[in-house]
Amino acid sequence: MCDLRPEKLTGLIDGELSPEEAARVRAHVEECETCRALHEEMRELAGVTRGIELMEPEDQVWLRYRDEVYNRLERQVGWILSSLGAILLLGSALYFFVADFLADADVPIVVRAGLALLLAGAIVLAVSVARERMAIYRADRFREIER
Repeated sequence: MCDLRPEKLTGLIDGELSPEEAARVRAHVEECETCRALHEEMRELAGVTRGIELMEPEDQVWLRYRDEVYNRLERQVGWILSSLGAILLLGSALYFFVADFLADADVPIVVRAGLALLLAGAIVLAVSVARERMAIYRADRFREIER
């Protein structure tokens, strides 16, 4: 087993070695069967990759990509902001409800407890339905199709 690093072979192929080092690596490749086979594979690969050209996508591809990315980001930000607004409004309504109505000693405890449970249940159901709708929308493979 030899101690020649593969970087030396790629440096030889790419013309990155000094003339002295290139001569030393060539001499080693001529003597070492393993390095000769590896050098040949690397030369073939370099030949193939040099022939590859990067194709620039058409403008329409970039426009569609940009539109889709921005649409997704805008919608996600919109949902987040709407959700935060709804949470703040529901939270403040709940706070005022608790502070005013539930703290009123003139209202019977059964009525206060019943209304509190009804409100809490309605909030939980609303959040659950909204989450389910979002999950269904995200999983819908046909949402891009106009109906």
